[in-house]
Amino acid sequence: MRKLSAIVAAIMLVLTTAGLGAPMARAADYRLDVGDQVRVKVLDWRSTMGDVHEWTGLTGDYRIGSDGTLSLPLLGAVKAAGQTVEQLAEGISTQLQTTVGISFQPHASVEIVDYRPFFILGDVNKPGAYAYRPGLTVLEAIS
Repeated sequence: MRKLSAIVAAIMLVLTTAGLGAPMARAADYRLDVGDQVRVKVLDWRSTMGDVHEWTGLTGDYRIGSDGTLSLPLLGAVKAAGQTVEQLAEGISTQLQTTVGISFQPHASVEIVDYRPFFILGDVNKPGAYAYRPGLTVLEAIS
């Protein structure tokens, strides 16, 4: 029983550092960190042409590096660790406007493609990395 308590405590610590201490955390509360993979799209409205323009040079899937940043074309290292997807998208939009020197702010969208794993160690049948999914509870994790 003592070993099970230690395992539950370790999983709670991992899920809490991901911003997921609540048993059923909302996906919007998820905090990005090293190992998460995100898809970035940047768009702007071209009123003279009457359509949406996609910044294809920035569109793609990116993994958050060991320094907690995304390495994006034109922008370089963009801080991602500790932010929600909404905060990261706003940061990319703002930084792009400033770096490129344009009068309008393009719209960036960020979605999580692959969540970083969590790890279970100790006296268990299968220690190691396990896939995370939004809404995962501690009970589900140790099951």
